Amino acid sequence: MILAFSTASSEAAMPKTILALERFGCPPRIVSFVYLLDILLT
Repeated sequence: MILAFSTASSEAAMPKTILALERFGCPPRIVSFVYLLDILLT
């Protein structure tokens, strides 16, 4: 998450964030919500 907020655009950081969430064991619904939230806020 910090990576996405520390870059000028989260577009470059989002794939890595999604992979990290999946590796951490987050449910797919949470990963989708984070992705949707990123799209809406940028």
